[in-house]
Amino acid sequence: MDTRPVTREALEPILYLLQSAHIDVQHGASAALGNLAVNVENKLLIVRMGGLEPLIRQMLSPNIDAQINSVGCITNLATAEENKMRIAKSGALLPLTRLARSRDLRVQRNAAGALLNMTHSAEHRQQLIGAGAVPVLVELLGEDDPELQYYATTALSNIAVDDSGRQLLWDTQPGLIDALVRFVDA
Repeated sequence: MDTRPVTREALEPILYLLQSAHIDVQHGASAALGNLAVNVENKLLIVRMGGLEPLIRQMLSPNIDAQINSVGCITNLATAEENKMRIAKSGALLPLTRLARSRDLRVQRNAAGALLNMTHSAEHRQQLIGAGAVPVLVELLGEDDPELQYYATTALSNIAVDDSGRQLLWDTQPGLIDALVRFVDA
């Protein structure tokens, strides 16, 4: 199904509902934004209109459904290069890193996907390193879920593209080679 670009006028009420005091309303609004955020123009407009901050607040909620939808939306937003700097500067990387360790597989997948999407440029890779994402990504290699393993291996591969990233992995992740060998042997 194609998602069409929407106008500011169409997004305004959804962004308003995203800030509701009722978690179910927030949950529905973040789901709607996540669906709209598969369209490139919508991704940019959501961030330009201030949608990132309330999504981050929802990420911090103890409500699993709110986490799933808000992190899923941020995962979609992070595929637009223009949004990546705003996401990195917003403070989202630390909670995304924490949520990649969630007990809920859906939250884990969305958070790991967002971390992966942020590894496509050297600057953002360094910010992920600073947010402590590398040990978490290494841990995800040991998970049984193939989707998590894919996100982790691809993100670590992207981090290893730079000399500094390779050196960091070598210096700080002594179990990485063993984890990769176990992953490949599985």
